[in-house]
Amino acid sequence: MSAVLTLSAWLENAFASTLTASQPSWLQAFRAQQFEKFLQRGLPTKREEWWKYTNVAYLEKTNFALAADSETSELEKYSDSTILLVFKNGRFLQEMSDLQLLPPDVILLPLSSALQTHEELIKPYLLQEPDEQRHPFTVLNGAFIGEGSFLYIPENCVVPYPIHLLFLNAQQNEFISAPRNIIVAKDNSHVKMIEEHRGNQAKNYFTNAVTELYAQANARLDYYKLQNEHDTATHIAHINVQQQQDSHVNAFFVDVGSRLAREDLTVHLHERHATCHMLGLYVLEQDEQHLDHHIYVDHKASHCTSSMLYKGVLDKKSQAVFNGKVYAHSGAKQTKAQQSNHNLLLSAAAEVNTKPELEIYEEDVKCVHGATIGQLDADALFYLRARGIEKEEALKILTQAFVEEIMDKITDPFMKDYIQQRTGHYARV
Repeated sequence: MSAVLTLSAWLENAFASTLTASQPSWLQAFRAQQFEKFLQRGLPTKREEWWKYTNVAYLEKTNFALAADSETSELEKYSDSTILLVFKNGRFLQEMSDLQLLPPDVILLPLSSALQTHEELIKPYLLQEPDEQRHPFTVLNGAFIGEGSFLYIPENCVVPYPIHLLFLNAQQNEFISAPRNIIVAKDNSHVKMIEEHRGNQAKNYFTNAVTELYAQANARLDYYKLQNEHDTATHIAHINVQQQQDSHVNAFFVDVGSRLAREDLTVHLHERHATCHMLGLYVLEQDEQHLDHHIYVDHKASHCTSSMLYKGVLDKKSQAVFNGKVYAHSGAKQTKAQQSNHNLLLSAAAEVNTKPELEIYEEDVKCVHGATIGQLDADALFYLRARGIEKEEALKILTQAFVEEIMDKITDPFMKDYIQQRTGHYARV
């Protein structure tokens, strides 16, 4: 493991050490290109519109190291009805993974193995160049591509069990991990999956994750993202969704951890009748805890539908940012888009900056948006207290009622139960 260094020095020293002979030459060249782009671009600042409420300057002053191997610990397997791929401190743990229920025609591998056995299949998905101005951390992830997962569901395949990608962080010093996940659902396929990030003993680490979702014609992809990192960690992620004709993507995000978390979601509806429904729930209970959701939905074709409903519960001196944008191109007729962001403040010191946006270049559309920020209803609280319910329990009941709209939209019993198990009492409705 290299000595600890500040971020800029760490990047300069670590890049060469992460280039391995096991990676093909085309990938090494791509990584070098992405590295140079990030160095030229630099960390985003609050002077930039996409980052005006989120300050990541402290990353430059943090001592970092490469993630190190650690001892394998026992992992509680929540259910015997999942297909499990486990990573710890950025390394794949075969002994903790469980692929027994994986259908024989489905490919699910750690990224390093997929590059060795399915190089030509995975190559076009890895060589995607993001906009370095809008997504600098995606570029940084590309420079340090090393581990992650590759999931490939062939045509007409229905995966009968949920696929669980579990990223554990348990290292004792400040480190950086950069997982890259590629999920490809071919024509007429169907898959349910969970991407979960957990931090227990680790402190002050930085997860820089990228997940690419490809839903081809008439594919259905149900994607659940659970972020429950350590409360001193930084979690920055970009989820990029590409959809073809008649595809259907349900994306559900739960954020309860991290000192600072940033979730960028980009959805491209390329062809007719593509549908994407997005749900988000965030619960911030710590002083100085900060979460930033940036969603961009690109309606490129006609007769496409998108919806986003995000709800947040904020306590103490926590802060949340929501920016949801729908862009409807000229010719995207019969576009239907809804976006809503609602926030419940349990403390006078909590703060929310919310900005739903529409940018429309086609007349034949139905698009609506809205946002609310408020506190618990005083009359409702008085009503419960008057019936002998303690204040703390009354607050919990009213908060759960606020969250219930989100939880009710999870129709899969396993997924709903798992989220309730992992996200605390506010999700238990």
